[in-house]
Amino acid sequence: MVGNVNEVYLRLEIVKQIRDQFLSNKTIPSVHLHEFLDKSFYILLRKEIFGLKLKNEIDRLSHKHQSGKITGEINNLLNDYNLLNFISLVIGKHVRKIDATCFSFGTGDYTVLNDLGKEKPGIDFVLDLTDDWNKDAGGQIVYTENKGDGLVVNPIGNSLLLVQRKNLHVRRFVKYVNHHAGKNKRVLVVGKIL
Repeated sequence: MVGNVNEVYLRLEIVKQIRDQFLSNKTIPSVHLHEFLDKSFYILLRKEIFGLKLKNEIDRLSHKHQSGKITGEINNLLNDYNLLNFISLVIGKHVRKIDATCFSFGTGDYTVLNDLGKEKPGIDFVLDLTDDWNKDAGGQIVYTENKGDGLVVNPIGNSLLLVQRKNLHVRRFVKYVNHHAGKNKRVLVVGKIL
């Protein structure tokens, strides 16, 4: 292993294939990578993230979830040279840093699209730390452009999602998490690539 990223993803021929896949998605350029982190590091991150003090955030018109500041090993990962270099090669531009927050979605949590939630175009970073998710529970991340075209991303632990929002019309939301989630939480580190 080289650093905390699964070494498979650091091979140049693999990076080229990932870049080609990222660019081939014309409507919403994106790539979803499974088993992204080294297994032992992933377990350490999950332990740390579930120990964070997350704050309830509720605005019934736009969202209901918990969020918290990134610290410790998670912050170290976001500043890891191998991670930043890998993302730079995939998206084709230099990445200085990732500005991220931890989000947790349990039963009854969601985000919705609204005009106040428009973000500037850019590249989103989503590290999924959700294990053992019931597919009937909702909680999918949805990227949509006003034309109805979209990208639906199911919860998969130890995965990295990179999505380019090319204009103000590309927005994201997290589908309502229903009772099938039980006590399980959808845990994400979501950030902007700068």
